[in-house]
Formats: sequence, structure tokens, C-alpha cells
Amino acid sequence: VATLAVVCLAAVVDWYLVQFARVMLDSKVSAQNEAVVERLLTGMCDAVVRLRSNFAIERHSPQLAALLLRGPQNSLEGVQFQDLLQEDERTTFCQRLNDSAKASISEDTDGTTHANISCSIPGNMRDSSGSRVPVQLVYTSVQDVNEELFHVVGIREDSV
Repeated sequence: VATLAVVCLAAVVDWYLVQFARVMLDSKVSAQNEAVVERLLTGMCDAVVRLRSNFAIERHSPQLAALLLRGPQNSLEGVQFQDLLQEDERTTFCQRLNDSAKASISEDTDGTTHANISCSIPGNMRDSSGSRVPVQLVYTSVQDVNEELFHVVGIREDSV
């Protein structure tokens, strides 16, 4: 009976270790994928921001601040991204990003969640003096390892 208990305990411990290893690998792969997306957009765009599900900018972007002629002391962290767009484009942008997020999040047969769609739309941002800055917005939606939705947006100034 004691031998059976030890064998069962060893099987349970083994199962938990395998599950832990799988979670750690998924986490590492997810972080690497996020980094690849951000590096790719950084190479193609003037600025890249990560937005929380409520469209708040997750961390300050010196590149976006420079594009919008804001001084280095004006952090964009926590700013609602749509507030940087021209008023008549805010609702449309939020709706398109939400629609894209709903359509793009899928789950593979192995349980891996990822985004299938990235989108690009023209837009207009406002700089610090209120002047129009024509841009191209490239975005995709992703779920992190905690299954929280976030958006990655690349901003490229359009030469109109």
C-alpha cells in the first residue's frame, strides 16, 4: 500500500511539473512573439505603442511624443490613444480596433491563443499645437499569457 501511494504521489508530482514547464514555455514564446511584433513595427513605423484593452497607452513613447511635438516632460503613459486622434476619427478607430480584436483572437487546437489579423488604416493625429498630422495606423490585437487583451499600434507619418 505504501509503495502504491509513493507511485501515485510521484505521478501527480510529475504531472504538475510537466504542466508547469508547459506554462513557462508558453509564457516565453508569447513574450518572444510580442517582442518580434514590436521590433517589426518599430522598423516600419515612426512610433509603436502598446495599448491596454481600454485603449490607454501602456508606457511612454518618446517617438510618438516627438512626432506630436510634445516635450520630453509630457509623458503619454496612461493617455487614451483615441484622444490623440482628430475628434471625428476617435469613435471609428475604437470600433475598428474592437471589431478587429473580436475577429482576430482565436485558439489553436493546442490551446495557444493568438491574433490572426493585422489592419492598417489612414488617420489624423493632433500635435501639441492642435495641427493635423496625417498618419497610417498599423495595429493588431494580442492576448498575453494572462489572457488579457492588448493592442499594438504602429504609427507612420504620411507625407500628404
